[in-house]
Amino acid sequence: MAWVIHLKTALGRAPAYLCCDNAAEYVGNLCERLAEVGTVLAPISPYHPQQNGKAEHANWTFGDMACTMLHDSKIPKIYWSYAYLTAAYIHNRIPNSRVKTSPLEQLYGIKPSPNELYPFGSRAIVHVPKDIRTDKIEERGVECLMLGYPKAGSGWLFYVPSQKRIVHTSDAVFPEYQALTVKEARPASAWGEPTEEIAAAELKAIESLPVEQEHRLPKTIKVALSGTDSQNWKAAADYEIEKFASLGVWELVNPHKGSKALGAQWVFTIKRKANGSIDKFRACYVAKGFHQVMGTDCNKTYAPTASLNTLRLLLSIAQSKNFPTATFDISSAYLYSPIEEDVYVQPPVEIMPQWKGKIMRLKKAMYGTQQAARCWWKFFSGKMRNIGFTASELEPSLYFCRRGLEFVVIWLHVDDGFAMGSSQKVLDDLHQAISVQMEVKWLDSVDKIVGINISHQDNAIFLDQHLLVNQILCDYLRACFPKRSTLPEDHIETNPGDPVNSTEYRSILGLLMYLCSGT
Repeated sequence: MAWVIHLKTALGRAPAYLCCDNAAEYVGNLCERLAEVGTVLAPISPYHPQQNGKAEHANWTFGDMACTMLHDSKIPKIYWSYAYLTAAYIHNRIPNSRVKTSPLEQLYGIKPSPNELYPFGSRAIVHVPKDIRTDKIEERGVECLMLGYPKAGSGWLFYVPSQKRIVHTSDAVFPEYQALTVKEARPASAWGEPTEEIAAAELKAIESLPVEQEHRLPKTIKVALSGTDSQNWKAAADYEIEKFASLGVWELVNPHKGSKALGAQWVFTIKRKANGSIDKFRACYVAKGFHQVMGTDCNKTYAPTASLNTLRLLLSIAQSKNFPTATFDISSAYLYSPIEEDVYVQPPVEIMPQWKGKIMRLKKAMYGTQQAARCWWKFFSGKMRNIGFTASELEPSLYFCRRGLEFVVIWLHVDDGFAMGSSQKVLDDLHQAISVQMEVKWLDSVDKIVGINISHQDNAIFLDQHLLVNQILCDYLRACFPKRSTLPEDHIETNPGDPVNSTEYRSILGLLMYLCSGT
């Protein structure tokens, strides 16, 4: 009834009809009271809610909005009514796709302003008036959560967790949304900085966050040798060249007819331990194998790798049966593998300027060539056969060796391996046998493998990829917040006109897929 009187006062006329169901609050003397202002009560047929479809649909819409806001904000559920009121408040200010204006503008002719809108449950610092402060040194602000908007007047409703009460005030600051102001340019206030300066200052502060800024991976050898970690990258590049020479990966030849050399580039990575600290700087000289021609300088390229499901199964068996385990990493694995085709590569003249004008003929597989992974798999499989191992028919990169009651299982993912044996002695024998064939980093403790951290607690195994998660967040999603709803806040456009960087998109997609499959 109060709403009908409000409409008559604000618009100069009362609504002609009030459509409702047969709830008890509508069937008393409401009909007579409405008649006094010229409104007819029009109840629907009992048990036919579809006759009042607009109201039912609005209830459904507000319910979905309120539930989402409650779950996302973590505000106690006893304040569900405020979530419904906020849902209605926001809905009245959202433009309608049919008439292109909001309900508020249609009813009152007032265009809503986005300045006052903040997410339900937003953290805010609310000013404590001087009159209610107990002493001079008491805090002048209290942390609150935005609970909605008042029925009339300006400001917001706030829930004060420390006092478990609700206050109404307009003296509040929303720290997380300071840069989200009106987009229209206007002169700076005499009482504060311009919005543009605030946004620029916050952006600068975000960019200066200490998230491994001092160890950014260089994109080129020129950047690597001129940055803050130039000594580490130079040492890593020198080690790579020495490794090529010691393993006889290539030979220096003069360019000749038919010797079309592939380009190459340096790829830099930082290997980390399970606790996130730096293990070593790694520089790989990688051929641009995408220029190879199938049937000319490459033939078969398929190389199997063991699955992560199998790794989890082996870890579970080792834990339940108390079998000893170990992890190993073959240093520069591909460089051990003989290559059958004639492949030529440009030399790293940035490190070895005396090689300028020459080309390198590969004798071993090199990172980046299309057949490198297959060459390495064939090489490692051959070495395993020589020491008595048999490859699984279902997973060719899973190897078994049994001698009486003793056994060893090897799981290999490219150059990272996991070994499980019936005793520590058989693992020590395996370590010695592999070390004779190639340089291997062997660890008797299983703390990390293929980027997955492994911990043991209370006869259970815990796997996590928190370092990968942090890497994704720092590299691509620094300005993000957890949300229950995946709907975007901005208007969805079919073609925004800003093409996505395909390389960055593939990188993000690959990282997310590996994150899903790993744990």
